[in-house]
Amino acid sequence: MAQKRNVDYQSLVSQADIYYSAPVFENYKGMPVGNGVTGSIVWMEPDRLKFQINRVDVFAANGATTAGEPDMTSPDYLGHQEYCGGCAFLDISFGRDVFTETDTVQHLRMYDAELGLEGRNLQASLRVWAERDVFCLDVKDLSGKPEPVSITLSMLRPAHVVRKNHTADSRVFSREGMAGLTQAFSETCDTGVEGNDHFCASAVLASAKGCTIAETKLDSERCVTLTLLPETSQYSLYIASGASFQSLEQAEKDAQSAMFAAFSAGKEQIENSHRDWWHDYWSRSYIDTSFDRRYSLYWYTYLYFIGSTMRGGYPAKFNGLLFNADGDFRMWGGQYWWYNQSRSHYGLDTANHGDRNAPLFGMLLRAMPKYQKACEQIWGGHGGIILPETEGFSGPEILPDDIAEDLKAVLLDEKPISPRLLAFMENRSGLNSRWAIFAGGEEQKKQDASFRWHSNLCYNAGDAANSMWNHYLYTGDLEFLKKIYPWLKGVAEFYRFYPRKEMGEDGCWHFHHLGWAESITWADDVIDDLVMMRGIYKTVVAASEILGVDADLRDAWDEMYRRLPPYPTSEMEDAVSVHSHPDGFVTYAVCRKPCHLEWIGNTNDCRLRMLHNFDLVNLETKKTDPEGFELANRSYEATEVGRKLMHGKCPDFMGGGFALNFGLVEAARLGRTDIVRTGLPALLTQFTANQYQGANRLAWYASREACSIQELGVYSDGLQEPLLQSIANGAGNMEPVIYVFPAWPMEWDASFELLAKGAFLVHSKVEKGKIPYVRICSQKGGVCRLHNPWPGRAATVSSEQGKVSAAACETITFDTSAGQEYWISPEPEICPAEVAAPCRILLDDFWLQYPYKDGMARIRPGFSSRLRLNREGTVEFRSDREDILRVDGDVITGVQVGETVIRAWIDGAEVASRKIIVCHRVINDHEKCIRYQGKWRKSASTDPGVYFYDCHRSENPGDWLELDFSGYGFEIHGAKDFNASSVELYLDGEKLADVCCKANERLESQLLYSVKSLKPGFHTLRIVNADGKVFALDYFRIFS
Repeated sequence: MAQKRNVDYQSLVSQADIYYSAPVFENYKGMPVGNGVTGSIVWMEPDRLKFQINRVDVFAANGATTAGEPDMTSPDYLGHQEYCGGCAFLDISFGRDVFTETDTVQHLRMYDAELGLEGRNLQASLRVWAERDVFCLDVKDLSGKPEPVSITLSMLRPAHVVRKNHTADSRVFSREGMAGLTQAFSETCDTGVEGNDHFCASAVLASAKGCTIAETKLDSERCVTLTLLPETSQYSLYIASGASFQSLEQAEKDAQSAMFAAFSAGKEQIENSHRDWWHDYWSRSYIDTSFDRRYSLYWYTYLYFIGSTMRGGYPAKFNGLLFNADGDFRMWGGQYWWYNQSRSHYGLDTANHGDRNAPLFGMLLRAMPKYQKACEQIWGGHGGIILPETEGFSGPEILPDDIAEDLKAVLLDEKPISPRLLAFMENRSGLNSRWAIFAGGEEQKKQDASFRWHSNLCYNAGDAANSMWNHYLYTGDLEFLKKIYPWLKGVAEFYRFYPRKEMGEDGCWHFHHLGWAESITWADDVIDDLVMMRGIYKTVVAASEILGVDADLRDAWDEMYRRLPPYPTSEMEDAVSVHSHPDGFVTYAVCRKPCHLEWIGNTNDCRLRMLHNFDLVNLETKKTDPEGFELANRSYEATEVGRKLMHGKCPDFMGGGFALNFGLVEAARLGRTDIVRTGLPALLTQFTANQYQGANRLAWYASREACSIQELGVYSDGLQEPLLQSIANGAGNMEPVIYVFPAWPMEWDASFELLAKGAFLVHSKVEKGKIPYVRICSQKGGVCRLHNPWPGRAATVSSEQGKVSAAACETITFDTSAGQEYWISPEPEICPAEVAAPCRILLDDFWLQYPYKDGMARIRPGFSSRLRLNREGTVEFRSDREDILRVDGDVITGVQVGETVIRAWIDGAEVASRKIIVCHRVINDHEKCIRYQGKWRKSASTDPGVYFYDCHRSENPGDWLELDFSGYGFEIHGAKDFNASSVELYLDGEKLADVCCKANERLESQLLYSVKSLKPGFHTLRIVNADGKVFALDYFRIFS
């Protein structure tokens, strides 16, 4: 029996640490911290730390709110009035400048989930306590004479806000040595339906241990400041919070209870219990892409964000998570968008963190009565469930009967919108799927309801059912199956009693008036709905048999399954959204005619859900249905996503840089190692070459309204699937088979420990093109089925009970006992090595210059930055080329443009190395150091030559911009065009040059002006639009 391998989880996880050797003064670049319920981004001013305290369970409004905006063309349409999460702004001032350019170090240690801070004569450690909702900042003042410290809580909005029926009341106060801020949101539904009323409250309290309270002051109606006198050089600051949907008093009690718990526990106990939780979290799985650890680095980053945001009663929303920092300003507001939210959740079971889906499943199951009522009012009853694409946290509004009838007539009967319904809609949010009928005000005036952005999209409930069912298959948790069974049944009943289905001449049911992916509306036999039906009817029968319920419905469900129509394909005359295969093969279409709206070129194409829902098509079904498998394979090759991945290009959404589709998962399910080989590196580029990727690894939307990790979720699932799959031959099949490295390029050395269905924890590795062994830990017992990783060879199954030889069969099958480990190998004896990652030199993520597709960081000539090793010990750093990059202790300084290698030595041995490039600074047009005056507007571009895919445009004479910089020269890059303007350049107040930007054709990102002979030092550059024609600024390059 082989010995159990030893995994150094700390070395693996710490590869993903985020390190800044400078202060961060822009909030969106701050360090993200959270405990799954509350969190913040941490940013700075020279004398203080800054936060926005957010919670997952704070919602200003629900799905029945009147605070939203119905008109898609309105600036308020995107949800800024339907905010959520935010509780308070928090400033912690140290009374002097501590976070200076030369003294500041920030190190987010992911393994401990702690942010280490160093400033001038100051050290601090911040954690959001894993046990209670408390920010704990432990401070060590090294000045010898600690200054007074002040904690300020500030409101996110005026104290009293009213928008139609919605009210938001905030209050600041002080009592019992604490400063506090409370919020209460309330809205009585204008229809009088009590179940639609909304109330939510939050409370934030601030206090300290090891300090004397000098003063508590209400600075204004909106701010309260607690001034503290440190008793010694070391002290702790605590910020506790609570929330309630019942009363403000309960929210305050919860915050106070958390605060008292922190005081009682103290620094050491908080630190120990916090680290214990996170260390246990990390020990549940691992991936080590030892051939190139950038791949696993982003997987650990994803899991850090999941652990930091997904532990509360509700899932952190995809748009902002717990890291919103601009008050209530949050793109897409407080409603949940299933497509975007789900991107962060699909792969968690395989990562052995399926319990982090509990907030999502809990939210859906609590609101199930409302989803059923919504289905009854519009789509027909019988216990059916529909999950809209966008909906509030507590489920759909219960409509008055007359409004429900009018809406049903529009959505299902193509009748005009009644004046009564139109008037009702004017007081509802146009983001909500029910009311997403118009493209804008003009359509509203014409009562043209053919738009239906996502009002008729019906397959999401089935997608959620698949995720719930998968969690049962991974865990074997019978109690969980009992909880989700009503949801599975509700999806099955929705389609069984769908009001716009009819029996065709072919003997099959056909389904009308369905939507797809926000790009096709009112269509027939949408492929995603057919996928859900093919999956749910087999699944609900299996679930009912396991639970011994609803035996009388099984025949009806089987009958529905047998009478489902075929998937739409390119050979059907009425097929819609056909992708032609280059070799003329038949491919899947999205739906059949008639349909109203068709958006061509949607890179979020999800027509191949049968590859990742309900085990409908995979490497197991290939054995019994090779034709169906090949049709999916050819269809994949014809999609835009598939073509991009095959050619090593990231299938980003509308040129925005981020991939939200599951193209790589689908390739892996097809066993397409060739596509994984080109596609996985393509997905990686989105994190190093994208215009909005932050140094903190959060993806930010163009105007910084919200961050997201859905891209990391898609990437992580795409990394896991080529490593491990547990798949069955069809929906409802309870005999999954484990595949190790089913689509992994064998020249890429890697190892993993991930979870398979049946509660089997699987560990294996690829080394020098071979799989030496597979280790399986059976958590529940039962039969284990492993696809033979060594085709044509017999294997030995070893455990504490002895060894069993398996024949050279395709599937190795053996019985297991709960808690036992099993080693499967073609060799009689195996000696698995320790799994660990080498030391990593941490470079300042904040100053990396993007894009850097080669994975190498950049530093500017004359610029200095501190190095750090992600391991304890006395380290010496050396540079291969001191003429390019000089090393002085732990400080590196760029000397001249070039490339070199930094090496770290401990006790005379080299322990780590890292390449670094010295190059001049690039300042993109959106950076805050540029001051714009006039009618400038941001403009996005899909042209890959445009730096970060954006520019600033002016078409108004006299518009100007200014840039302060330090150096001896600069370059201006922008667009040339036949209609481009002439601009005037002023340097330090003096006219420098006139620049003509005209060209015979549109040319992006051109060099417009360059000078490298200025007197070294600080300068101010002003650019003025001289003639009012188009001037488009892309970026500056600064020579220093």
